[in-house]
Amino acid sequence: MSDLQQVQQLLDFIDASPSPWHAVATMEQQLLVASFSRINETEQWALKPSGRYYVIRDDSSIIAFVLGSKTLPEHGYKIIGAHTDSPGLRIKPHALHRSGELLRMGVEVYGGPILATFTDRDLSFAGRVSYRADSGEIATQLVRFEQPLLRLPNLAIHMNRMVNEEGLKLNKQTELPLLFAMSSKEQLPDTLFSELVAKQCNLAAEQILSWEFNVYDTQKGMFWGVDQEFYADSQLDNLASCHAGLSALLDETVLQSGHTLVCAFFDHEEVGSESTKGADGSFLPDVLERIALVVGLNTEDYKRALASSFMLSVDMAHAY
Repeated sequence: MSDLQQVQQLLDFIDASPSPWHAVATMEQQLLVASFSRINETEQWALKPSGRYYVIRDDSSIIAFVLGSKTLPEHGYKIIGAHTDSPGLRIKPHALHRSGELLRMGVEVYGGPILATFTDRDLSFAGRVSYRADSGEIATQLVRFEQPLLRLPNLAIHMNRMVNEEGLKLNKQTELPLLFAMSSKEQLPDTLFSELVAKQCNLAAEQILSWEFNVYDTQKGMFWGVDQEFYADSQLDNLASCHAGLSALLDETVLQSGHTLVCAFFDHEEVGSESTKGADGSFLPDVLERIALVVGLNTEDYKRALASSFMLSVDMAHAY
């Protein structure tokens, strides 16, 4: 595969992953194509030698692994870690509010984005919706609005004369809410938003219980430069590392190494990782310990396996 083809695969992966939940769903599809089987934490595991498996926790963290032929106490786990979330903006629970003749979408800052980079872009939102199914059970569904629905416009120079000297400074409470629509006094903002989401999900508005939405740029990644030697896309931190880690795991040469290979992709890195599905939570230790127990290791041998392991934490800085 050429370098251009590899980068195009990266761009396609990012464009298919406008939220951490979509990123995990995209990786799951690639794993299924590569003959990986999903196992659930609530079920008993029956792992086979050289078996390929993956586990998903709360829709936005995923661990994939290959059970190698080499003994764990002597050779340990070979692990790559990355994260599925990116610095950006998230839609607030009761987001829509009237501002004069406009409806604006309230957002909260997630992680450490450069807020000025969100101005004058064709923005939309994607994520997951929780709803009550016809059976009465609570279910979730991925949602993505493809068309631009939101914008954070820059002011004309006459209204912000020092912007070139002092940079763009946005008040997160009063200036960051995004433009969404013209205001209509006939409909309550919360009702309008619920109906919009319900229509996208093919559900009744009354079924919608809650949502988690990530604001994303609808412009797709692309090559640029005289010889197409550069590329640009959003969410490189850290979907580029997710793509690299998964590509390494799915390489047939690597798969035949005999080592027990693990790729762990966590949510919530941008906000401290201290959650049940974050890197500082129990997800990875739980999976590693269960692998050890299923293959018959005792506590002593499991500790030896950990001591013999190697892990790469593959994060990345914002690219120029």
